[in-house]
Amino acid sequence: MKIKFLLSIGALLLAQQALAACDKDGWRQLLRHADAPAVVTYVKNQHCDLNQSLDDVSKTPLVYAIDGRNRAAVQALLQSGANPNADGYDGNTPLFYAVAAKDLGIVEDLIARGADVNASTRTSEITVLMAAVLDSTPAIVAYLVAHGASLDDTDKYGHKAINYVDKLPTKRQAAIRAALKKR
Repeated sequence: MKIKFLLSIGALLLAQQALAACDKDGWRQLLRHADAPAVVTYVKNQHCDLNQSLDDVSKTPLVYAIDGRNRAAVQALLQSGANPNADGYDGNTPLFYAVAAKDLGIVEDLIARGADVNASTRTSEITVLMAAVLDSTPAIVAYLVAHGASLDDTDKYGHKAINYVDKLPTKRQAAIRAALKKR
């Protein structure tokens, strides 16, 4: 009797998990072009897990919306409860993807919803700010600094964000150095 009961509980849990994990292709299609109401409707009607992985590198629906530069979808997902600190491949959070997309608006949205400005990758321990220095714009670097990104954190080699400036083309270095100064 106990075994049948445990098996039925297990089957129920698996069914609930299957219901909460929406179709990955459906998510990807939706997040490319959908407006906020379409995203909210999909989430509600499908009872989706907002933080489910949609691929082999743990990209969540939020990351797919960021990659598609679909700010309306990003905002709808965040308002629906998507985790702005979802731990993706090697510790890449959604903020890393927003920095790589060079989208200040999405960076602002994520930080407003509690994204960790001091998140770092597991392997090389590169922080979001270091990634912004390498991949982004002075405006994003300055925004991260203004919102608490540490200038003192180091990667696994002991380099700080300021050390990453030297890896940039000379013509970009002055603007990024200025952006790294606390105001």
